[in-house]
Amino acid sequence: MYRELQGRNHQGKSFKGQNLSGANFCGANIQGADFTNANLTNANFSHAEAGLPFKWVIIKSIAAAILSAISGAASVMASYQMVRFLIIKPDEQHLIVTEIFSFLLIFTSNIILLSIAIRKGIQKTFGIVGTAVAVGVTALGILSAIGNDNNPFSNWFRNFRLGNFILAFSNGNNVGAAYIVLPLLLSVAATIIVMVTLSLAVAIAAISTKSHIANLMIVEALVISAIATGIITRNGSRYLLKTIPYPPVAIASQIAVIAIGVGFAIALILFTSKIAWQVLAENEKYLLLHQLAIFLTTIDGTSFRGANLTNANFSYATLKSTDFRFANTTRTLWHKANKLDWAIVNDTILEKPNIRNLLVSGNGYQKLYQNANLRGANLIGSDLSYANLKEADLSEATLEDANLEWANLTQIQAINTNFNHAKLTGTCGLATWNIDSTTQLEWVDCRWVYLLEFPKEGTDDRERRPSSGEFAFGEFTSLFQSVLHTVDLIFRNGIDVTAFTQSFQQVQVENEGTPLDIQSIENKGDGIVVVKVKVPPNANKAKIHSDFMQIYAGNLKAIEQKYQAELKGKEILIDRYHQQNADLMLVIKQLVTKPVRTTTNILSEKIVVINLGNGDFSTGFAAITAQIWLDGHPLPAAFHGKLPAKPEIAALYQQWQSKYENLRLCYQRQGIISRIKPQSQVKQVSIQDIPKIKTEIKNLAADLKKHLNSWLNAEEFSPIKNQLRTKLNTSDEIRVIIQTEDIQLRRIPWHLWDFLADYRQAEVAFSPMISDRIGKSISHRSKVRILAILGNSKEINLEEDKQILENLPDAETVFLVAPTRQEFDRLLWEEQGWDILCFSGHSSTKWDGVNGWIYINQTEKLSIEDLENALQVAIERGLHLAIFNSCDGLGLARHLDNLHVPQIIVMREPVPDIVAQEFLKHFLTSFSSGKSLYYSVREAREKLQSIEGKFPCASWLPVLCQNQAEVPHRWQNFISTNQLNINEFDNKFCVLGGKHE
Repeated sequence: MYRELQGRNHQGKSFKGQNLSGANFCGANIQGADFTNANLTNANFSHAEAGLPFKWVIIKSIAAAILSAISGAASVMASYQMVRFLIIKPDEQHLIVTEIFSFLLIFTSNIILLSIAIRKGIQKTFGIVGTAVAVGVTALGILSAIGNDNNPFSNWFRNFRLGNFILAFSNGNNVGAAYIVLPLLLSVAATIIVMVTLSLAVAIAAISTKSHIANLMIVEALVISAIATGIITRNGSRYLLKTIPYPPVAIASQIAVIAIGVGFAIALILFTSKIAWQVLAENEKYLLLHQLAIFLTTIDGTSFRGANLTNANFSYATLKSTDFRFANTTRTLWHKANKLDWAIVNDTILEKPNIRNLLVSGNGYQKLYQNANLRGANLIGSDLSYANLKEADLSEATLEDANLEWANLTQIQAINTNFNHAKLTGTCGLATWNIDSTTQLEWVDCRWVYLLEFPKEGTDDRERRPSSGEFAFGEFTSLFQSVLHTVDLIFRNGIDVTAFTQSFQQVQVENEGTPLDIQSIENKGDGIVVVKVKVPPNANKAKIHSDFMQIYAGNLKAIEQKYQAELKGKEILIDRYHQQNADLMLVIKQLVTKPVRTTTNILSEKIVVINLGNGDFSTGFAAITAQIWLDGHPLPAAFHGKLPAKPEIAALYQQWQSKYENLRLCYQRQGIISRIKPQSQVKQVSIQDIPKIKTEIKNLAADLKKHLNSWLNAEEFSPIKNQLRTKLNTSDEIRVIIQTEDIQLRRIPWHLWDFLADYRQAEVAFSPMISDRIGKSISHRSKVRILAILGNSKEINLEEDKQILENLPDAETVFLVAPTRQEFDRLLWEEQGWDILCFSGHSSTKWDGVNGWIYINQTEKLSIEDLENALQVAIERGLHLAIFNSCDGLGLARHLDNLHVPQIIVMREPVPDIVAQEFLKHFLTSFSSGKSLYYSVREAREKLQSIEGKFPCASWLPVLCQNQAEVPHRWQNFISTNQLNINEFDNKFCVLGGKHE
């Protein structure tokens, strides 16, 4: 299993093309391992050691030593070709001026070459030298071609012919200009060789081994250059003893020539060593040599070429000599990774050193990232305060918990970007950032922002939001997410009431299943009116907008023809639109209060009941029945299948549950309490283990998902699975009911089934084997009646639950705070009855799931049996939904099943206080807006994913239980007479000439 990979030696192993999603290589030795084209999604390589195996370290060191020796030898050539002009042989006739000029020419050329290399970089040096050689060769060819012996001047040009260069190279004789040009070319070429070979030697040695080994390469080159230059120069300068008749002068001249030669050779090595360290430091001027050195040291190193590294973790890993070319690094974590600048990162966002440094260090304070490619970057917790991110691409990036205060976000791309928990106070340019429904803005910490980058002309106004004061908690998210869920209909010549009404109705029919609500109408002046229509997050906004405007244009044209006779004068036109001003609010209210009803716009719910029969994970399930209700038919289609034994699922869940409990105890030490009765004795766990435990939970969750889908994709189950996919459409709203009494089967996260990923409006519920319907006598009521029990609140915040329940539309909520048993029982018996029972506080389930308790106050706990009579009466009087927003509620659900409660929502494990609050908020918001119970549970559950960075697997916790004999209610089903608060509605709209009164 994957966890067996952790901390082990995998040197040189091949994982090429394998599916290692979620694998744990934490602390492993992966030097020389091949992960080319592997699927490493969610894999953990933290603290891993990548790079070259030991034998290749030795080979690279030898290669570096050879390059260092070559650089030393080349420095000898560069130096001797210069000082040779200071050595005059006794049998040759030379002009002293010519010799000194030749020496100075070569010396100056080398100095200029080194200066260009140091100031401009190696790339420009190569360019200049190449240009000079091309021009020089061309010029010499032309000069040699036009040379002749007609006169001394033209005859001199014949010195540039190839034969003279060959003679000069072979015996060094004075053959005219070639005698000077050839040593110049050889010396310059040798200097370039020194720069290239010594830079590569130092870089290869440092990357493959240690920096002190790189220093040895410099020492080696110095020793070779000094000794060899001294020997060769001494041997060549012996002629001076014969040429100069005065011995002391001859000896002094010989020593001077040797000193000049050795000094130049050593200086050349020392100057080049500076270039070598700049190459190693990835100085842009020497990027070509840096890339070449990285390429050479990466051969036979660790390869992630073309691998899928989405959400992989390389924090604190050593990554030198590693190949990441063409890898998918979406949301890959590089925090504190070592030696990443000595890896090949072509075709990834890591190519730019400043981006790489940001991903590794997390420090972008006051730095410039304008137009930067940060697509898919994992910047969780990074400091980007005061950074300039103008026009940067942050799509699919993770900026959770990042500090973006006072950053410039003008025109950034933020599609599918995670800003959860980020700090955004003082950011500017938000009027032009590109976000959509996939952009996550939950729990953003923000006091104010600026919509503009620069003040309006002649003012200091940058469109502060809010205009004064500060955002209350959650207001920033509401402000910007409202933009994501609306379609803006812009009318440039006012609105024709009749055309608008007809068009709105037609668009609703054509986009069946997509709820459309008018959110606001704004008068922009000059006849421009903007109508904002609220749509679901997954709606095709472009299609809705296009449909409406086309239909409206057609309807308007038809109406204009009808009124053509009336619109002969301007006054009549104005009168007509003033009449529309008076009528428009009434029309819009009618559209809201009387939605369009057709035979096609009501989405029919499909029902799938999967009866697992008898069996368990150890023995398998031999008799599974699936029933599908669809097309309004009263009888279901039925199919049969089997599921094999899969004990790994139960084992993995137990391991996950154990790690989840450890994390809960760690959080309890930090003061983050779950809604389970607080323990007086806390297991010995350290809060320092939180990151490690989170990683373990994440890995176990990935393993469990993989095994669960492997199990449900078994061939024996395919008759059922294939029929489900054949008979159900991906757009259907589907109730998937798992019929079982087994607590273990109810604990596993069925929502991870890949079938549900394709059917976005499907949700899983659990049902007992036996269901019954209790006769009900329900009084008419105009509001949803909710009984809210706020129980034992020790160390948890139930005030949040109360505020959520208080703000529900069309609801009458009665609160009982820490009630006695008698108070609770009395209200359950109330004659008027209840629609929803909501309990918030501490609860627990017996280990085998047989029973559960709720803690209604500091001293009393109750089981469902203790409330059995009162609950039965409450069900008879209309109780349809019981919500236990508390810990470990499967035992409670089992007893409520026996009482035939229509629907029950509980948490399958201990639930952190914040998670419970978030679920209740999202669920009741969705459910009270008119969405189905099942879809509301799914939507609220999936929104919990935004806080899984801190609370892993939070979206696993909510569980829906269904009495099959009952039909789930929608919010409006609880109310006998729907009423619209006209005054409240009026205050939200402004139409053409002003607010309607």
